[in-house]
Amino acid sequence: MRFGIIVVLLASVTCRAQEMRLVYPVPAPSSFTQRNIVYKQAGQTALAMDLYLPTGTALAKSLPVFVIFNGFGSSFMRTSPQSQGWAKAATAHGFAGITLETTEGHDAEDFDSLTEYLQQHAKDLHVDPQRLVVIAWSGNVSAGLPTVEDPRRQAVKAAVMYYGSTDVPQVRFDLPVLFVRAGLDQPASNQHLDRVVATGIAANAPWTLLNYPAGHHGFDVFDDNDLSREIIEETFRFAQNAIADSYQSALHAGLDEASAAGAIFTGDFVKAAALYREIVAAHPQDARRLLAYGIALTGAKRYKEARAIRSRTGHWRTRRARPGCPRSQILCARSRSGGRDRLAQAD
Repeated sequence: MRFGIIVVLLASVTCRAQEMRLVYPVPAPSSFTQRNIVYKQAGQTALAMDLYLPTGTALAKSLPVFVIFNGFGSSFMRTSPQSQGWAKAATAHGFAGITLETTEGHDAEDFDSLTEYLQQHAKDLHVDPQRLVVIAWSGNVSAGLPTVEDPRRQAVKAAVMYYGSTDVPQVRFDLPVLFVRAGLDQPASNQHLDRVVATGIAANAPWTLLNYPAGHHGFDVFDDNDLSREIIEETFRFAQNAIADSYQSALHAGLDEASAAGAIFTGDFVKAAALYREIVAAHPQDARRLLAYGIALTGAKRYKEARAIRSRTGHWRTRRARPGCPRSQILCARSRSGGRDRLAQAD
């Protein structure tokens, strides 16, 4: 079924290629340069990329890279007006833009070859190979999202997924992802996207959902209006913010605790307890972290340790969970100590 959908999408893209120009303004040809480069040679097979760079003073420093992911394993994604439009527009926002060819069934492997090439030729290409932003849309998301969520690909600092989704076996807590939902897409597609995003949010992943209620599938090339352009502009703002040093520092400073909280939310209390143990060791007087550790221990059925941890948080009044609620449910209870509301663990 999935193969059939991809075939239909490819046919649609091929037939409408001349129409699929980005509705967002792209810079004038004099504002950027374009180089065609072979980034991978395997026997008789050569894979090419097109590198777009802003002209002028921007090249005085290494630029972050905005990569248009090719999950179809074909060459048309490198030269399609849609891909080229995004890459050219990226140069107006301080990025180097890249479109590329891939081989069917080897898109992730080819992506790794691309990143390796960028690392080896960073100085000549004027790029920062450790600051990649990856965008994928439609059927490309099926391969694109699992690729960027692989924790081995640390060069990818942010990702954008347009009107597409797929299940992933794991999420990265150090990877901000923007999902853009086209409200007029097929109901089944949006229902699946909603489930995927909800699962990621439940795991406490740094994911953001931007919904375009009147947007069609492919709105960035088909819906020529100011709202489409504003969403594309917001996409570039997200990319710029996500790779900023201050943003990355704040993100990484909270990684351990975000992961621990995500483990609690998904019911992995053993993992949560292990993570919170290290956190509490570094912050032994922090009542909020101690409480979270106690919750994790209770969920892991380590009740004696949980009581010992809870005793360190002060005078907490607890009450039993309502019928049908799990023992580990957090309940609001009022502590008379200091007259402040506190969260307490159900006994």
